[in-house]
Amino acid sequence: MRSQFKKWLDSGRIACKESYAPAQVITPANTTDSIPYSFYEAEKDDMNNFERQLIDVVVGTENIRWWHRIIDRKDFRVNGYFNHYTDFMVMTKSGKLLLIEVKGDYLDEDDSKSKLELDRKWQEQAGCMFRYFMVFKDKELEMDGAYTLDKFVDIMKEI
Repeated sequence: MRSQFKKWLDSGRIACKESYAPAQVITPANTTDSIPYSFYEAEKDDMNNFERQLIDVVVGTENIRWWHRIIDRKDFRVNGYFNHYTDFMVMTKSGKLLLIEVKGDYLDEDDSKSKLELDRKWQEQAGCMFRYFMVFKDKELEMDGAYTLDKFVDIMKEI
């Protein structure tokens, strides 16, 4: 399936099309409204400590318009040889849309590498106003788009 996807992408049979429209309202069972710049009145609150740390850092950069916690299997996804629901969607003041996947340092296996590969293809196809990042606390994955939290913060400040 992966090789077929790549073949179709290279041949132009698959194209990235803008088709996502956010829901007017979301009503997750557990919510948080304590983090500024949320896209909705309240966001789904199922974040682990590292995810919460990352979104706190993101909103602290002061260059974002809004952020949204993507609800798995109900919200935005990158559709490829599998569907990938990232953790966060962030809109910067410069108009760039960022998808951010947060990973514990122990999650550097093939699944993470496949997600990174697929979502960086999405970024390439979607254009210069779209970005995808996979962020580890301290782990250096040494793949394009994968960053430690400290290095990601430096990038966030410049987007």
